[in-house]
Amino acid sequence: MDERLFLEICKENNYSTEQINLFKGALEFARDKLAQRKRLSGNTYYEHTLRVAEILVQNKAEPQIVVVGLLHSLPKQVDVKRFGEQIIKLLNQVEDLQELKLKHPKLDALALRQIFLTAVRDVRVILVKLASKLDNMRTVNVFSEVEQKRLAGEVLEIYAPLANHLGMDRLKTDLEDVAFKTLNSKKYYQILSFLESSQEQRIKDIAQAIALIKTIAGDKVNIIKIKGRPKHIYSIYKKISRRKVKLHEQYDLLGIRVIVKDIKDCYELLGLLHEKLRSVPGRLKDYIANPKPNFYRSIHTAVLLPDDKRLEIQIRTFEMNEFAETGVAAHWHYKGDKTSESFEKKIAWLRSVLDLQRENKEFLEEVKVDLFGDKIYCYTPKGDVKELPMEATILDFAFMIHEQVGNRAVGGRVNGKFRP
Repeated sequence: MDERLFLEICKENNYSTEQINLFKGALEFARDKLAQRKRLSGNTYYEHTLRVAEILVQNKAEPQIVVVGLLHSLPKQVDVKRFGEQIIKLLNQVEDLQELKLKHPKLDALALRQIFLTAVRDVRVILVKLASKLDNMRTVNVFSEVEQKRLAGEVLEIYAPLANHLGMDRLKTDLEDVAFKTLNSKKYYQILSFLESSQEQRIKDIAQAIALIKTIAGDKVNIIKIKGRPKHIYSIYKKISRRKVKLHEQYDLLGIRVIVKDIKDCYELLGLLHEKLRSVPGRLKDYIANPKPNFYRSIHTAVLLPDDKRLEIQIRTFEMNEFAETGVAAHWHYKGDKTSESFEKKIAWLRSVLDLQRENKEFLEEVKVDLFGDKIYCYTPKGDVKELPMEATILDFAFMIHEQVGNRAVGGRVNGKFRP
Protein backbone atom coordinates (compact mmCIF):
# COMPACT_ATOMS: atom_id res chain seq x y z
CA MET A 1 0.00 0.00 0.00
CA ASP A 2 1.22 3.52 -0.79
CA GLU A 3 0.36 6.84 0.84
CA ARG A 4 -1.91 7.96 -1.99
CA LEU A 5 -4.11 4.87 -1.68
CA PHE A 6 -4.18 5.18 2.11
CA LEU A 7 -5.38 8.79 1.91
CA GLU A 8 -8.05 7.80 -0.62
CA ILE A 9 -9.31 5.15 1.80
CA CYS A 10 -9.45 7.80 4.52
CA LYS A 11 -11.66 9.97 2.29
CA GLU A 12 -13.90 7.02 1.46
CA ASN A 13 -14.39 6.44 5.20
CA ASN A 14 -15.50 10.06 5.72
CA TYR A 15 -12.53 11.45 7.61
CA SER A 16 -12.49 15.25 7.32
CA THR A 17 -9.87 17.31 5.48
CA GLU A 18 -8.52 18.51 8.83
CA GLN A 19 -8.17 14.93 10.08
CA ILE A 20 -6.51 13.79 6.85
CA ASN A 21 -4.01 16.65 7.15
CA LEU A 22 -3.21 15.35 10.63
CA PHE A 23 -2.58 11.91 9.10
CA LYS A 24 -0.30 13.48 6.48
CA GLY A 25 1.85 14.98 9.23
CA ALA A 26 2.16 11.60 10.93
CA LEU A 27 2.91 9.93 7.58
CA GLU A 28 5.74 12.37 6.91
CA PHE A 29 7.23 11.85 10.35
CA ALA A 30 6.99 8.02 10.17
CA ARG A 31 8.39 7.91 6.63
CA ASP A 32 11.45 9.90 7.64
CA LYS A 33 12.19 7.57 10.57
CA LEU A 34 11.10 4.16 9.27
CA ALA A 35 11.37 4.03 5.48
CA GLN A 36 14.82 2.41 5.61
CA ARG A 37 14.23 0.03 8.51
CA LYS A 38 13.57 -3.52 7.32
CA ARG A 39 11.42 -6.17 9.01
CA LEU A 40 11.96 -9.92 8.90
CA SER A 41 9.32 -10.16 6.16
CA GLY A 42 11.47 -7.96 3.90
CA ASN A 43 9.24 -4.89 3.83
CA THR A 44 9.88 -1.79 5.92
CA TYR A 45 8.51 -0.73 9.28
CA TYR A 46 6.97 2.24 7.49
CA GLU A 47 4.97 -0.06 5.23
CA HIS A 48 3.84 -1.97 8.33
CA THR A 49 2.62 1.18 10.10
CA LEU A 50 0.82 2.26 6.93
CA ARG A 51 -1.02 -1.07 6.78
CA VAL A 52 -1.86 -0.87 10.49
CA ALA A 53 -3.33 2.61 9.99
CA GLU A 54 -5.32 1.34 6.98
CA ILE A 55 -6.82 -1.44 9.12
CA LEU A 56 -7.76 1.16 11.75
CA VAL A 57 -9.37 3.41 9.13
CA GLN A 58 -11.35 0.52 7.65
CA ASN A 59 -12.59 -0.19 11.18
CA LYS A 60 -13.67 3.44 11.71
CA ALA A 61 -11.09 4.23 14.39
CA GLU A 62 -10.96 7.67 15.97
CA PRO A 63 -8.52 10.06 14.20
CA GLN A 64 -6.19 10.15 17.21
CA ILE A 65 -5.92 6.36 17.13
CA VAL A 66 -5.13 6.37 13.40
CA VAL A 67 -2.26 8.75 14.18
CA VAL A 68 -1.09 6.43 16.95
CA GLY A 69 -1.22 3.56 14.47
CA LEU A 70 1.06 5.49 12.13
CA LEU A 71 3.48 6.31 14.95
CA HIS A 72 3.31 3.17 17.09
CA SER A 73 6.77 1.95 16.01
CA LEU A 74 8.30 5.23 17.26
CA PRO A 75 7.13 5.64 20.86
CA LYS A 76 10.33 7.30 22.10
CA GLN A 77 10.96 9.51 19.09
CA VAL A 78 7.68 11.38 18.69
CA ASP A 79 7.82 15.11 19.41
CA VAL A 80 5.25 16.18 21.99
CA LYS A 81 5.19 19.72 20.58
CA ARG A 82 4.27 18.41 17.15
CA PHE A 83 1.69 15.77 18.06
CA GLY A 84 0.49 16.72 21.53
CA GLU A 85 0.59 15.16 24.98
CA GLN A 86 -2.44 12.89 24.43
CA ILE A 87 -0.78 11.14 21.48
CA ILE A 88 2.36 10.59 23.58
CA LYS A 89 0.30 9.04 26.40
CA LEU A 90 -1.42 6.70 23.99
CA LEU A 91 1.89 5.72 22.38
CA ASN A 92 3.33 4.91 25.81
CA GLN A 93 0.43 2.59 26.50
CA VAL A 94 0.87 0.92 23.11
CA GLU A 95 4.53 0.38 23.96
CA ASP A 96 3.49 -1.40 27.16
CA LEU A 97 1.46 -3.82 25.06
CA GLN A 98 4.23 -4.25 22.51
CA GLU A 99 6.36 -5.77 25.26
CA LEU A 100 3.80 -8.52 25.71
CA LYS A 101 5.55 -11.46 24.06
CA LEU A 102 4.21 -14.82 25.13
CA LYS A 103 7.07 -17.27 24.71
CA HIS A 104 5.34 -20.25 26.34
CA PRO A 105 1.87 -21.80 26.00
CA LYS A 106 0.95 -20.82 29.57
CA LEU A 107 -0.83 -17.48 29.73
CA ASP A 108 0.38 -16.02 33.01
CA ALA A 109 -1.60 -13.56 35.09
CA LEU A 110 0.79 -10.68 34.38
CA ALA A 111 0.32 -10.95 30.60
CA LEU A 112 -3.48 -10.96 30.67
CA ARG A 113 -3.58 -8.33 33.38
CA GLN A 114 -1.44 -6.02 31.24
CA ILE A 115 -3.96 -6.31 28.41
CA PHE A 116 -6.82 -5.83 30.86
CA LEU A 117 -5.26 -2.80 32.52
CA THR A 118 -4.39 -1.07 29.29
CA ALA A 119 -7.81 -1.71 27.79
CA VAL A 120 -9.50 -0.11 30.74
CA ARG A 121 -7.11 2.80 31.13
CA ASP A 122 -7.83 3.76 27.53
CA VAL A 123 -9.70 1.11 25.60
CA ARG A 124 -8.70 2.65 22.27
CA VAL A 125 -5.13 1.44 22.69
CA ILE A 126 -6.29 -2.13 22.21
CA LEU A 127 -7.38 -1.25 18.67
CA VAL A 128 -3.81 -0.46 17.66
CA LYS A 129 -2.57 -3.71 19.15
CA LEU A 130 -5.23 -5.71 17.32
CA ALA A 131 -4.50 -4.01 13.99
CA SER A 132 -0.77 -4.56 14.41
CA LYS A 133 -1.32 -8.20 15.34
CA LEU A 134 -3.48 -8.73 12.24
CA ASP A 135 -0.85 -7.29 9.92
CA ASN A 136 1.91 -9.30 11.60
CA MET A 137 -0.09 -12.52 11.19
CA ARG A 138 -0.38 -11.87 7.47
CA THR A 139 3.41 -12.21 7.20
CA VAL A 140 3.85 -14.88 9.87
CA ASN A 141 5.47 -17.32 7.42
CA VAL A 142 8.87 -15.74 8.11
CA PHE A 143 8.96 -17.70 11.37
CA SER A 144 9.43 -21.40 12.04
CA GLU A 145 6.34 -23.61 11.90
CA VAL A 146 6.34 -24.02 15.67
CA GLU A 147 6.50 -20.26 16.22
CA GLN A 148 3.79 -19.65 13.61
CA LYS A 149 1.42 -21.98 15.43
CA ARG A 150 2.24 -20.41 18.79
CA LEU A 151 1.44 -16.95 17.45
CA ALA A 152 -1.74 -18.17 15.77
CA GLY A 153 -2.87 -19.84 18.99
CA GLU A 154 -2.23 -16.59 20.84
CA VAL A 155 -4.50 -14.78 18.36
CA LEU A 156 -7.37 -17.24 18.82
CA GLU A 157 -7.05 -17.33 22.61
CA ILE A 158 -6.43 -13.67 23.38
CA TYR A 159 -6.73 -11.16 20.54
CA ALA A 160 -9.77 -12.40 18.61
CA PRO A 161 -11.79 -12.70 21.86
CA LEU A 162 -10.67 -9.19 22.82
CA ALA A 163 -11.92 -7.88 19.47
CA ASN A 164 -15.19 -9.69 20.08
CA HIS A 165 -15.64 -8.24 23.58
CA LEU A 166 -14.96 -4.78 22.17
CA GLY A 167 -17.71 -5.41 19.62
CA MET A 168 -15.33 -5.33 16.65
CA ASP A 169 -16.81 -8.12 14.55
CA ARG A 170 -14.92 -7.29 11.36
CA LEU A 171 -11.55 -7.30 13.10
CA LYS A 172 -12.43 -10.44 15.07
CA THR A 173 -13.33 -12.25 11.84
CA ASP A 174 -10.08 -11.24 10.14
CA LEU A 175 -8.01 -12.33 13.14
CA GLU A 176 -9.76 -15.68 13.40
CA ASP A 177 -9.40 -16.51 9.72
CA VAL A 178 -5.71 -15.57 9.48
CA ALA A 179 -4.92 -17.58 12.63
CA PHE A 180 -6.95 -20.58 11.47
CA LYS A 181 -5.13 -20.52 8.13
CA THR A 182 -1.86 -20.99 10.04
CA LEU A 183 -3.12 -23.60 12.48
CA ASN A 184 -4.99 -25.78 10.00
CA SER A 185 -4.11 -24.77 6.45
CA LYS A 186 -5.49 -27.98 4.94
CA LYS A 187 -8.98 -27.43 6.34
CA TYR A 188 -8.77 -23.68 5.63
CA TYR A 189 -8.14 -24.21 1.92
CA GLN A 190 -10.70 -27.01 1.76
CA ILE A 191 -13.41 -24.65 3.00
CA LEU A 192 -12.11 -21.81 0.81
CA SER A 193 -12.18 -24.05 -2.27
CA PHE A 194 -15.75 -25.12 -1.48
CA LEU A 195 -16.88 -21.51 -1.07
CA GLU A 196 -15.22 -20.49 -4.33
CA SER A 197 -16.67 -23.42 -6.28
CA SER A 198 -20.19 -22.73 -4.97
CA GLN A 199 -19.93 -18.94 -5.16
CA GLU A 200 -21.86 -18.54 -8.41
CA GLN A 201 -24.87 -20.44 -7.06
CA ARG A 202 -24.74 -18.59 -3.71
CA ILE A 203 -24.71 -15.24 -5.54
CA LYS A 204 -27.84 -16.27 -7.46
CA ASP A 205 -29.52 -17.49 -4.27
CA ILE A 206 -28.69 -14.27 -2.43
CA ALA A 207 -29.97 -12.13 -5.30
CA GLN A 208 -33.26 -14.05 -5.30
CA ALA A 209 -33.54 -13.76 -1.51
CA ILE A 210 -32.93 -10.00 -1.62
CA ALA A 211 -35.62 -9.57 -4.29
CA LEU A 212 -38.03 -11.64 -2.20
CA ILE A 213 -37.38 -9.60 0.97
CA LYS A 214 -37.90 -6.34 -0.92
CA THR A 215 -41.21 -7.65 -2.27
CA ILE A 216 -42.35 -8.75 1.19
CA ALA A 217 -41.35 -5.40 2.73
CA GLY A 218 -43.04 -3.40 -0.01
CA ASP A 219 -43.67 0.15 1.14
CA LYS A 220 -44.32 -0.90 4.74
CA VAL A 221 -40.65 -0.88 5.81
CA ASN A 222 -38.05 1.80 5.14
CA ILE A 223 -35.13 -0.35 3.98
CA ILE A 224 -31.83 1.50 3.55
CA LYS A 225 -29.73 -1.40 2.30
CA ILE A 226 -29.80 -5.17 1.85
CA LYS A 227 -26.67 -7.16 1.25
CA GLY A 228 -25.39 -10.70 1.35
CA ARG A 229 -23.58 -11.60 4.54
CA PRO A 230 -20.63 -13.91 3.77
CA LYS A 231 -19.84 -16.61 6.32
CA HIS A 232 -16.18 -16.51 7.26
CA ILE A 233 -14.03 -19.59 7.11
CA TYR A 234 -13.32 -20.12 10.79
CA SER A 235 -17.01 -19.84 11.73
CA ILE A 236 -17.85 -22.50 9.14
CA TYR A 237 -15.13 -24.74 10.54
CA LYS A 238 -16.52 -24.36 14.05
CA LYS A 239 -19.99 -25.33 12.83
CA ILE A 240 -18.59 -28.39 11.05
CA SER A 241 -16.78 -29.44 14.23
CA ARG A 242 -19.73 -28.76 16.53
CA ARG A 243 -22.42 -30.35 14.38
CA LYS A 244 -20.29 -33.21 13.02
CA VAL A 245 -21.78 -32.44 9.59
CA LYS A 246 -19.75 -32.57 6.39
CA LEU A 247 -18.97 -29.32 4.61
CA HIS A 248 -21.18 -29.97 1.58
CA GLU A 249 -24.08 -30.79 3.91
CA GLN A 250 -24.00 -27.45 5.74
CA TYR A 251 -27.42 -25.90 5.31
CA ASP A 252 -26.98 -22.31 6.50
CA LEU A 253 -24.29 -20.78 4.32
CA LEU A 254 -26.75 -18.15 3.01
CA GLY A 255 -26.91 -14.96 5.05
CA ILE A 256 -28.61 -11.59 4.51
CA ARG A 257 -28.18 -8.35 6.43
CA VAL A 258 -30.98 -5.79 6.19
CA ILE A 259 -30.30 -2.20 7.24
CA VAL A 260 -33.46 -0.24 8.05
CA LYS A 261 -34.19 3.34 9.10
CA ASP A 262 -35.23 2.85 12.72
CA ILE A 263 -36.05 0.29 15.41
CA LYS A 264 -39.75 0.24 14.50
CA ASP A 265 -38.79 -0.93 11.01
CA CYS A 266 -36.72 -3.79 12.50
CA TYR A 267 -39.77 -5.30 14.16
CA GLU A 268 -42.09 -4.48 11.28
CA LEU A 269 -39.86 -6.38 8.84
CA LEU A 270 -39.47 -9.30 11.24
CA GLY A 271 -43.25 -9.65 11.46
CA LEU A 272 -43.68 -9.54 7.68
CA LEU A 273 -40.96 -12.15 7.09
CA HIS A 274 -42.45 -14.56 9.62
CA GLU A 275 -45.90 -13.98 8.15
CA LYS A 276 -44.87 -14.76 4.57
CA LEU A 277 -42.10 -17.35 5.09
CA ARG A 278 -41.68 -20.37 7.32
CA SER A 279 -39.47 -19.50 10.29
CA VAL A 280 -36.88 -21.92 11.66
CA PRO A 281 -37.74 -22.79 15.28
CA GLY A 282 -35.27 -21.61 17.91
CA ARG A 283 -33.43 -19.21 15.61
CA LEU A 284 -35.13 -15.93 16.58
CA LYS A 285 -32.89 -13.79 18.80
CA ASP A 286 -33.75 -10.24 19.80
CA TYR A 287 -30.50 -8.47 20.66
CA ILE A 288 -32.20 -5.10 20.43
CA ALA A 289 -34.32 -5.73 23.50
CA ASN A 290 -31.50 -7.73 25.10
CA PRO A 291 -28.11 -6.48 23.82
CA LYS A 292 -25.02 -8.66 24.15
CA PRO A 293 -22.45 -7.70 26.82
CA ASN A 294 -20.36 -5.98 24.12
CA PHE A 295 -23.39 -3.78 23.24
CA TYR A 296 -24.16 -5.65 20.02
CA ARG A 297 -27.75 -4.98 18.91
CA SER A 298 -29.64 -6.66 16.07
CA ILE A 299 -32.51 -9.04 15.37
CA HIS A 300 -31.52 -12.49 14.13
CA THR A 301 -33.89 -14.94 12.52
CA ALA A 302 -33.81 -17.80 10.03
CA VAL A 303 -36.45 -18.67 7.44
CA LEU A 304 -37.00 -21.28 4.76
CA LEU A 305 -37.13 -19.97 1.21
CA PRO A 306 -39.68 -21.31 -1.30
CA ASP A 307 -37.08 -23.86 -2.52
CA ASP A 308 -36.55 -24.96 1.14
CA LYS A 309 -33.09 -23.44 1.37
CA ARG A 310 -32.40 -21.94 4.77
CA LEU A 311 -31.67 -18.21 4.96
CA GLU A 312 -30.26 -16.48 8.03
CA ILE A 313 -31.26 -12.82 8.34
CA GLN A 314 -29.94 -10.00 10.49
CA ILE A 315 -32.09 -6.86 10.81
CA ARG A 316 -30.63 -3.67 12.28
CA THR A 317 -30.41 0.10 11.91
CA PHE A 318 -27.43 1.89 10.38
CA GLU A 319 -26.05 2.86 13.79
CA MET A 320 -26.43 -0.70 15.06
CA ASN A 321 -24.54 -1.93 12.01
CA GLU A 322 -21.69 0.49 12.62
CA PHE A 323 -21.38 -0.71 16.21
CA ALA A 324 -21.68 -4.36 15.16
CA GLU A 325 -18.82 -4.14 12.67
CA THR A 326 -16.43 -1.78 14.40
CA GLY A 327 -17.54 -1.78 18.06
CA VAL A 328 -15.68 0.59 20.31
CA ALA A 329 -13.91 2.05 17.27
CA ALA A 330 -17.23 3.55 16.16
CA HIS A 331 -17.92 4.89 19.67
CA TRP A 332 -16.55 8.34 18.84
CA HIS A 333 -19.10 8.75 16.03
CA TYR A 334 -22.08 8.39 18.35
CA LYS A 335 -21.22 10.09 21.62
CA GLY A 336 -24.38 10.94 23.45
CA ASP A 337 -26.67 8.11 22.37
CA LYS A 338 -27.85 5.37 24.72
CA THR A 339 -25.27 2.80 23.62
CA SER A 340 -22.49 5.33 24.12
CA GLU A 341 -23.74 6.18 27.62
CA SER A 342 -23.94 2.48 28.51
CA PHE A 343 -20.41 1.95 27.26
CA GLU A 344 -19.10 4.83 29.38
CA LYS A 345 -20.79 3.37 32.48
CA LYS A 346 -19.20 -0.01 31.81
CA ILE A 347 -15.73 1.51 31.51
CA ALA A 348 -16.25 3.55 34.69
CA TRP A 349 -17.19 0.36 36.54
CA LEU A 350 -14.08 -1.40 35.24
CA ARG A 351 -11.90 1.46 36.44
CA SER A 352 -13.31 1.00 39.95
CA VAL A 353 -12.40 -2.68 39.73
CA LEU A 354 -8.84 -1.68 38.88
CA ASP A 355 -8.65 0.42 42.02
CA LEU A 356 -9.45 -2.72 44.03
CA GLN A 357 -6.86 -4.68 42.07
CA ARG A 358 -4.09 -2.27 43.00
CA GLU A 359 -4.87 -2.95 46.65
CA ASN A 360 -5.01 -6.74 46.24
CA LYS A 361 -2.13 -8.27 44.28
CA GLU A 362 -3.82 -11.66 44.16
CA PHE A 363 -6.77 -10.26 42.21
CA LEU A 364 -7.08 -12.09 38.86
CA GLU A 365 -3.98 -14.16 39.65
CA GLU A 366 -5.47 -17.61 39.28
CA VAL A 367 -8.81 -16.94 37.62
CA LYS A 368 -8.97 -14.15 35.03
CA VAL A 369 -12.26 -12.45 34.28
CA ASP A 370 -12.74 -11.39 30.69
CA LEU A 371 -13.20 -7.76 29.75
CA PHE A 372 -16.97 -7.55 30.00
CA GLY A 373 -17.54 -10.19 32.60
CA ASP A 374 -20.00 -12.65 31.05
CA LYS A 375 -17.49 -15.50 31.06
CA ILE A 376 -14.48 -16.61 33.05
CA TYR A 377 -11.28 -18.12 31.69
CA CYS A 378 -9.49 -20.70 33.79
CA TYR A 379 -6.03 -22.05 33.12
CA THR A 380 -4.81 -25.58 33.74
CA PRO A 381 -1.28 -26.30 35.03
CA LYS A 382 -0.35 -27.05 31.41
CA GLY A 383 -1.54 -23.61 30.32
CA ASP A 384 -4.68 -24.73 28.47
CA VAL A 385 -7.49 -22.16 28.39
CA LYS A 386 -10.94 -23.28 29.56
CA GLU A 387 -13.90 -20.94 29.00
CA LEU A 388 -16.85 -21.24 31.39
CA PRO A 389 -19.95 -19.14 32.10
CA MET A 390 -19.72 -16.66 34.94
CA GLU A 391 -21.68 -18.83 37.41
CA ALA A 392 -19.56 -21.97 36.81
CA THR A 393 -18.16 -23.85 39.81
CA ILE A 394 -14.81 -25.51 40.50
CA LEU A 395 -16.44 -28.85 39.72
CA ASP A 396 -17.54 -27.58 36.28
CA PHE A 397 -13.92 -26.66 35.61
CA ALA A 398 -12.70 -30.06 36.76
CA PHE A 399 -15.09 -31.97 34.50
CA MET A 400 -14.18 -29.74 31.57
CA ILE A 401 -10.56 -30.81 31.97
CA HIS A 402 -11.44 -34.51 32.12
CA GLU A 403 -14.17 -36.74 33.49
CA GLN A 404 -11.73 -38.52 35.81
CA VAL A 405 -10.51 -35.20 37.19
CA GLY A 406 -14.11 -34.21 37.93
CA ASN A 407 -14.90 -37.54 39.61
CA ARG A 408 -11.88 -37.26 41.91
CA ALA A 409 -11.85 -33.50 42.58
CA VAL A 410 -12.18 -32.39 46.22
CA GLY A 411 -11.42 -28.69 45.81
CA GLY A 412 -9.35 -26.04 44.05
CA ARG A 413 -7.79 -22.62 44.36
CA VAL A 414 -9.72 -19.49 43.41
CA ASN A 415 -7.83 -16.20 43.58
CA GLY A 416 -5.13 -18.02 45.55
CA LYS A 417 -7.48 -19.41 48.20
CA PHE A 418 -8.49 -23.05 48.61
CA ARG A 419 -12.17 -23.73 48.05
CA PRO A 420 -13.94 -27.13 48.46
